[in-house]
Amino acid sequence: MINYEKLTAFNPTIYGEFTNRLGQKVQFVEHPTKGDECEVIAVFHEFKKAFYTEFFELGEIDELNGEYEVLLVDGKLIHGYEL
Repeated sequence: MINYEKLTAFNPTIYGEFTNRLGQKVQFVEHPTKGDECEVIAVFHEFKKAFYTEFFELGEIDELNGEYEVLLVDGKLIHGYEL
C-alpha cells in the first residue's frame, strides 16, 4: 500500500478512471517521481487508499469483470480472478 495523503499531495498524472464491478471508483495514476518506470497506481479516493497494481499500463486492469480488474476487498487490492 502507498501513503494516500503523500501521493495525492503530489497531484500525480492521471492515466484514467474506472468503476469496477463492486461500484468502487478507481483512478489510475503515474508515480509522481518515478513516472512510467514504476507500476501504475490504483487510487480509491472514497477509501483514501492507494496501491501499486503490478502492471505498467492499463490494458486489462480497467476491464469490467475482467480477470485483472482491480478491486478493494477487506482493505487489500485484489484482481478479478481472486474473487
